[in-house]
Amino acid sequence: MDRAAHASPGETRRSGRLALLAKAQRQLTAQLTQHARTDRLPRAIADAILLVLPATTCEVWAEDGATLRRLVRLSIDAHDDDAPDLTLAYAARDAAIPLLASRAVAEGPDRGRTELCAPAHVCRNGHGVIRVLADASAELDTEDLELVTILARHAAAAAETARLLALQLSQRRRAEAAAALARASLHATSLADGAATLLRVLDRTVPSSGKALGVARARDGHVEYVATSGSLSTLLGHRPAGPSGIAGVAPQGRAVVIPALRTEAPPDRPDLVPDEWAFVLPLASREHLIGVVLVTTPRSQPLTRRDQRTLRRLAAPLSLSLDALMLDEEEHQAREREHLLATALTTIDHPIFILDRVGVRYANMAAAREYGWSQGELMEMRFEDLVVGADTRQALVEHDGVLEPGVRVSHDIHRRRDGSEFPAAVNVSTLSSQEGEPLGRVVSIRNMSQDRNLEEQLRHTEKMVALGELVSGVAHEINNPLTGISAFAQLLLEESLTAEQRESVQLIKQESDRATAVIHDLLLFARKTGRGVEPLDVNALVEHVVRLRAYPLRTAGVTVSLQLDPARPHVRGDAQKLQQVLLNLVSNAEHAMQGRTVRTLTLSTASESGDVRIEVRDTGAGMTDDVRRRIFEPFYSTKPPGMGTGLGLSVSYGIVQAHGGRFTVESVPDAGTVITLLLPALAAVT
Repeated sequence: MDRAAHASPGETRRSGRLALLAKAQRQLTAQLTQHARTDRLPRAIADAILLVLPATTCEVWAEDGATLRRLVRLSIDAHDDDAPDLTLAYAARDAAIPLLASRAVAEGPDRGRTELCAPAHVCRNGHGVIRVLADASAELDTEDLELVTILARHAAAAAETARLLALQLSQRRRAEAAAALARASLHATSLADGAATLLRVLDRTVPSSGKALGVARARDGHVEYVATSGSLSTLLGHRPAGPSGIAGVAPQGRAVVIPALRTEAPPDRPDLVPDEWAFVLPLASREHLIGVVLVTTPRSQPLTRRDQRTLRRLAAPLSLSLDALMLDEEEHQAREREHLLATALTTIDHPIFILDRVGVRYANMAAAREYGWSQGELMEMRFEDLVVGADTRQALVEHDGVLEPGVRVSHDIHRRRDGSEFPAAVNVSTLSSQEGEPLGRVVSIRNMSQDRNLEEQLRHTEKMVALGELVSGVAHEINNPLTGISAFAQLLLEESLTAEQRESVQLIKQESDRATAVIHDLLLFARKTGRGVEPLDVNALVEHVVRLRAYPLRTAGVTVSLQLDPARPHVRGDAQKLQQVLLNLVSNAEHAMQGRTVRTLTLSTASESGDVRIEVRDTGAGMTDDVRRRIFEPFYSTKPPGMGTGLGLSVSYGIVQAHGGRFTVESVPDAGTVITLLLPALAAVT
């Protein structure tokens, strides 16, 4: 026989209550487990109790200091009193036991109310009271009190489970955020790009109305905002003024809450930041403040303590990621500086060496061009191997392969790979580390060959000027008596003379006139005459000189080659004097080719950087360096006695100087000579 069919009404009621209790427990557990939020616990408790008990109202109260604060109130009776008497609730809390009471209500003696109060652990930080009210038609009893007590204990267990789940979920999210922050520094292409990624990670973890990430690049700690979002987008690139930098924003390196951010805005820029609540989180790495995170929300909805705690716990991985981004930026800038330095060293047109304690650490392209070795070969050598002579080596103070600072050798001799040598000025400076430790030396080389040539040319010019002044004075002194001798000889020739006397007087006249001509040439060499008065076609001038010397050149077997500029350059000058210069050059070239197998005279003209270039090239015997240096000296000649006065090139030199021009001479013994005449082009003459 089925026992349930003979169950008493009390047993049936109790069985139904237990079934509802089990359902309420499952519902409470499912809701807390699903949402993992303890803030939903009071409502879930009230829902569960109203499911189990025939009550009209359920309230959940929590401790707030010494008083009780209502968290939730659910009621199915519109006439229920919303200003309850909490005497029973306080008694249940203080006694820590459930209490049940019945009392009459104001509506009349026919109605009563049952009140049930059970202490409960409704939140992590304190106790509370579950208060249940029922009218007379559904009077509560001790069994109901037991059910509420069981639900309260279950709610406490479910709340703890939910808290642990929420903690686990929060830890997992923080771990995911920390991993995302680390990845941001690995994949970023720049500090700005990485900082923007860091802010996106923070936005996913802790949503807000605005965020800004600032970095302290300078040692003064001043912040520059490199990434912003939302309401703080106006801060991008901003550098807040102030003497204390991050330390002034976050004293002692601690997070700060700013109730009204606009109060911290600069007086001249009140609209720079929104009028919002702000949370300032300093970022530190290697015991130094390196940045700051600024988070804003509406002033009516500040960040929860949980979100603030999340930001604080993410400060360490965020600082590491930001530090890595800043180090990457410094490394990138260092590489750019190195590239810039390498490019600069490559473009410098004189040799640069960097020496360490072993030898040549670096040599630029100019060094490779100057010395004839490749850059790789030079970097396997010692700098001393390029220096010629023991005396010079002694001038280079050496210690463990590194030149001492302050050494400067202005008249050094260096040797190239092909054995040729050149004078060099050497400038040595110290290369030190940031700590001041010597790392090596930077050696700058300057080829002094051109400077030596310019010095030699200057000395030669000064010598010629001195000679010109001397010759001018002597010529004037000699010219006066020669003029008198010639005049008196002419007078004697008009007298009746014997044949022998006339021959003697004519010889006197002839020799005095020849001496006068020599004096005239000397005066032409020494005279500082003005420039010519007419434009001259240089090509026509050269062609005219060639025609004048055509017969002697043809008789001497010289082949003449003209390479004239088709643009027909012009100069301003004296046609007769410049013609005299060219005749002297052609005559000397003709003489230099006597006895040579190949006799070719080449005359060319060209425009060159504001000058007109006239070049006379021969295949003659050439000149030694000593002869080349003296060819413009008066009375110096390599021709046999009686064939020249040694004044042709001296006079030519004076004429060219008077025209604002200059000579250059290149000659190789037994190969030929090239004499170049440079005159100012007509357009360049004022």
